[in-house]
Amino acid sequence: MYINTSKPYKIYADYVEPSALQQFQEVMNQDFVLHGVLLPDTHTGYTLPIGCAVLTQNCIVPAYVGYDIGCSALAAKLNIKYPDIENHLQTIKIELLKKIPLGNNKHHINIPNTPDWLFKSFTKIGQDLQGTRAQGQLGTLGSGNHFYEIGKDEDNNIWIIIHSGSRGLGHGIASHYMKIAAANAGKTTGNNEGHYPLFKGTKDYNNYLKDCEAAQKWAQLNREVMCDFGVEIISDIIEKHVTIMQMINHNHNHAKVLDEGVVIHRKGAVQAEKGQYGVIPMNMLDGSYIVKGKGNQESLCSSSHGAGRKMSRSKAKALLNFEEFSEMMSDVVSNISNNTLDENPLAYKNPTEVMAQQEDLIEVVAKVKPLINIKG
Repeated sequence: MYINTSKPYKIYADYVEPSALQQFQEVMNQDFVLHGVLLPDTHTGYTLPIGCAVLTQNCIVPAYVGYDIGCSALAAKLNIKYPDIENHLQTIKIELLKKIPLGNNKHHINIPNTPDWLFKSFTKIGQDLQGTRAQGQLGTLGSGNHFYEIGKDEDNNIWIIIHSGSRGLGHGIASHYMKIAAANAGKTTGNNEGHYPLFKGTKDYNNYLKDCEAAQKWAQLNREVMCDFGVEIISDIIEKHVTIMQMINHNHNHAKVLDEGVVIHRKGAVQAEKGQYGVIPMNMLDGSYIVKGKGNQESLCSSSHGAGRKMSRSKAKALLNFEEFSEMMSDVVSNISNNTLDENPLAYKNPTEVMAQQEDLIEVVAKVKPLINIKG
């Protein structure tokens, strides 16, 4: 695969669909882009492919981060083993579904508000969006490929793994600043997604950076709240004091200022600095990898954030069969239905191949197989 550019770039995927490759070419054509990376899970998104990391000079591009600012997978290793919960999986699932709201709606029952310390870290714009977007959503899962999973590793250690993001708050922040960036570029109608930057030194750049960082913290807290719910539920059911032994909670949708005006954007890319732990969920049958970064500079110290889709959601629903999906998932306690057919593992790339393509980027610490998987 070849991209026509004199700028440095790297592609770690053995195959990239033509539409995603075309998006990457357009990204690399932007004057302010310095370096780009496509990771093994890359697939077509909007503006920037998903599974991509890009460096820019003296600007931030809101569309390169996307709508779900701070989205990621949390992994929490518990102080219990598989035999402790083996006979309680259905009960745990039922109680999780009672406690953690699913879907895109707001939820106002037993949902905490944004803590004051976090609320104050947003700009006035982000604070205003709290009332219209964040209220009733802290401690909720969302929809699509977001999930709540309980699994076991090779040593029978139990892990909670949660994939979720900043919910309506992140979407509102992204939409607000994409509109500003598009208007600054002279586009005032239609779709605001595009290669529209906010330049360093401007008020809009500073405001977006502040709200983007705060939304990442909000998303991180959202996952932690749900994780605490799970710990409490398991403790009550097995009548044992359950604690978290290790937690990994870094996001894979963000923009971060490095130095000398250089900004790294990751959309669907896990930060993989040397020794840094990360979580890479594959699909609801094959589970997740707990990994440690190797600090590979060619990849911009990034790795994939999952397996990556090989079928669009509409194509998966058109081609895949629910009965076969249900049989495939028979050993996992789940809430699958026709509505989640697009999350069929067959809609995703092969996990073994995806991991093999990034051996230079990460090392595998553990593999967690799902026992319970709840889809949003």
